[in-house]
Amino acid sequence: DIYETYGDLDRAVYWLRKVMESSSEANANRMWYHSFVFLSFDLAVTYKYKEALDLIDSVTLKHPPLNPLYKMQLAVVKALIYRGLKQTSLAEKNLSESSVIADQLSSQPQMYNDIFFIYEEDAHIYSSAGNIKKAKECLQKALTVKRGFINLFEGRELAWVQYMIDSSEGKWLSAIQHYKIFQQLSDSIHDLKKTREIEEMNIQYGVAQKEKDLQLLQNRDQLQRAELNREKLVRTIIIIVSSLLLLLFAVLYNRYRLKQRSNKLLQNQQKIISQKNEVLEQTIEEKEWLVREIHHRVKNNLQMVISLLNAQSEFLNHPSAVDAIRESRERMQAIAILHQKLYHTDTSTRINMRSYVNELVDNIRSSVADTGRIEFQVDVDPDIELDISQSVPLGLILNEGITNSIKYAYGANEKGRIRISLRQITKRQLQLRISDHGKGLPEGLDLEHPHSLGLQLIRLFAEQLEGDLYFVNKRGLEIDLCFDTAEYGKVINGKVKV
Repeated sequence: DIYETYGDLDRAVYWLRKVMESSSEANANRMWYHSFVFLSFDLAVTYKYKEALDLIDSVTLKHPPLNPLYKMQLAVVKALIYRGLKQTSLAEKNLSESSVIADQLSSQPQMYNDIFFIYEEDAHIYSSAGNIKKAKECLQKALTVKRGFINLFEGRELAWVQYMIDSSEGKWLSAIQHYKIFQQLSDSIHDLKKTREIEEMNIQYGVAQKEKDLQLLQNRDQLQRAELNREKLVRTIIIIVSSLLLLLFAVLYNRYRLKQRSNKLLQNQQKIISQKNEVLEQTIEEKEWLVREIHHRVKNNLQMVISLLNAQSEFLNHPSAVDAIRESRERMQAIAILHQKLYHTDTSTRINMRSYVNELVDNIRSSVADTGRIEFQVDVDPDIELDISQSVPLGLILNEGITNSIKYAYGANEKGRIRISLRQITKRQLQLRISDHGKGLPEGLDLEHPHSLGLQLIRLFAEQLEGDLYFVNKRGLEIDLCFDTAEYGKVINGKVKV
């Protein structure tokens, strides 16, 4: 017990083995069983878990615990062993068993010192395992039963457990204070141990060896002091790191609060933006409705003008005048179709060209006499949509080109075919092509200054589209127009720009 008290566990184990070897009758010798229990404890404390567990199993198989005290002490030792072997469930089970027995014995004052030891060890094991709640309960029970003097070793153990509990709960100042107490008591125990060693050396080797032993002890003491200085340095580093962590936590908390305020401000701004967006959406809807209504009224006005032209043509007898009225009516009809489509679409500014070209061709076919002999082939990419500013001149070019092919490409009662295509040849560029296999343009026709109103209008609207216009007079007439909204030059291989 003396060696164990001063922390010299190797010598304690040696003498405990000697006691156990002196007798094998455990039930007849209480000192033997007491030695067995504390030998198991010392082996567990020195990390010899397997050896300690084998010793307990071999002895308790033949000699079960004599009384609840030994049973309680063995339960604590086994808990310490299983915790070292990482068998948490078994460690918890034995800790619970030792606590239950300690609670049962707590009513016996003569057992207070032993119960105090059990509660203290339970608290130490629980705190090391991170079970702070259980550690606090055991620590409170230990302080309750220990009403007398607490020696240095018990006080050091209590200070360590309180340090572990405070550290886990984030009570850093209290943890540092208990750690200081633990170090002070450890230093005191260390001094007592050194004093005892010096006395033992004097007795063993005599006065003649005193100076040599003292020198040896001084060297060892210097090493110990160096170790203590290192530990103090470690403690200082721990304190500094803890302070830095606290500072970091404060900075992070401040950033968190700032982020919360920023989020709240952003939410308010988002709310204001959402309200403004709702107002803007309502305004846009109203404007779109007004634009559609304008398109509707323009279409109605054009239809009225077309009706007036139809009425006027009834009173004309001259064929040229009738043709002029019909051509003007078809041009306005081309524009009227655009406004009608804009009125019935959701965008009110863009028109799907496939639908428009098909409707325009159907309108020309129905309004021009004797078109049953002519086959119309329309090929327009389905995804082409144009703004009203480009749709109007393009529609008028289509109207003039198709009308001219109907009038001049084929003779009376001659069957023919007119092809109309609109394709997207690049990401920004479109190509309109109107072709027939009729007579073609007359020889010697001046394309720069044509006398035909239709050709003049085609050139005028092509310039409005900022497009490249080509007339290919080969096996009929082919009108090619390449245009886009980008500001860059265009080159069409194999054709001459007019």
